[in-house]
Amino acid sequence: MNLSHTKLSGHLTALPARDGGTGMDDAAVEDLNLQFNFIVSIDRHVFASFAALQSLYLGGNELRELPDLRAVPQLQCLKINNNKLCRLGDLSYLTRLIQLDVRANRIADVSEFACSHTLQRLSLASNLLVDIDAPHTPALPHLQFLGLFGNRFEHVDKIIAFTRRAPALQVLQCSGCPCLPTPNDVAQYTAAFTAAVPALQWLDWVPIHH
Repeated sequence: MNLSHTKLSGHLTALPARDGGTGMDDAAVEDLNLQFNFIVSIDRHVFASFAALQSLYLGGNELRELPDLRAVPQLQCLKINNNKLCRLGDLSYLTRLIQLDVRANRIADVSEFACSHTLQRLSLASNLLVDIDAPHTPALPHLQFLGLFGNRFEHVDKIIAFTRRAPALQVLQCSGCPCLPTPNDVAQYTAAFTAAVPALQWLDWVPIHH
C-alpha cells in the first residue's frame, strides 16, 4: 500500500481512506509505504488492522521517536531513515525483524537499543554516535551488514567490541568517522576487525583478502 507523498502530517491517528473508499482489506497488506510525508508521531492503534504487515517504510518524515509497533509482530523490514530520531530504543518485540534502517537521523544514544537475534541488516549511518554501547542488544548471529559511516566515533575499539556480537558479519562501513586510520595504519585497522570477525569480506567498501 503506497501512501507516500500524500501530505500526512503531525500526529498520525488514522490512515486516510484507501482504494476510493471501497474497503481495502488492511489485514492482507504486507507492505506499507508512508515515506516523504510530514509525520511527527504515530498512534499505536494506526497499525492495529495490519496483522500481516512485513515491510514498513517511514523514511523522509519528521519522527522524533520510534513508533510502537507491537501490533505488527510479523514485521521483517523497518525503514525510518531521514527523520529526527535522537535515540534508538527497544525493538526486541519484533521477533522476525531482518532489516532495520535508521540512517540520517540525529541518534546519539543507543544504550536502550535491543532487537531480535534475527536481524541481518542494520544501518545506523549518518547519525551522531560517538559510542555504540548497547548492553541490551543480544548476540546477532545472522547480522551480515552493519552501516556506521558518517558518525562521530573517535575510538575504533568501541566498534570492534560491538562487531564481536555478529560472527557472521560480512560488510562493515565506518568511513567518514574520526576513528578512521591514517594510510600508514590501514593494515593494522583491517587486521583488528578481521580478528574480531573472521567472516568479514568488505570493510569501508574495500574487499578483504584473507
